Amino acid sequence: MDIFQITDRDSVWFDKMWEVYSYSFPEHEKRKLENQLEALKNNKCRIDAYTEDDIFIGFVIYWIYPTYIYIEHFALSEQVRQGGKGTAIITELIERYKELPIILDIDPVVDSISERRRNFYFRLGFLQSAHQHLCPPYKEGELPFELLLLTTKQELTESEYKGIKESLYNEMITY
Repeated sequence: MDIFQITDRDSVWFDKMWEVYSYSFPEHEKRKLENQLEALKNNKCRIDAYTEDDIFIGFVIYWIYPTYIYIEHFALSEQVRQGGKGTAIITELIERYKELPIILDIDPVVDSISERRRNFYFRLGFLQSAHQHLCPPYKEGELPFELLLLTTKQELTESEYKGIKESLYNEMITY
């Protein structure tokens, strides 16, 4: 697979990434386009587009902090799901940043789809944090919502979780 960093609206894979982003997440877990473009101006925010033979595979939106990497959104094109590409992408990201824990959040387990998603990350070595995790709203006027926090590190300390939460509420998710 090839990896292309998306840096702005004019990046070659931005439109395809945005198409997949738009259908992959529920409305309350997505930014508006203008907010995503604003987030990209932050030097901690990265979007990696993954392709193979000039075909868009998927993307990862993540944030780089001195003590952790936070995966905010990860999705595959509908055409390539269930083929091992997701495992390859997340494994590559874990290996690339092996000196830092990778942190992400997922929907609570309420059905077979959400259970499969959690088990996918468990197979890749993620552990579920015991911290009750409320994600800040992506749009003004909405409420925080509960997600499960996963990490490649042993349990996060209270101090580590507090730092992550502050970054989420004050830098990563703003509108």
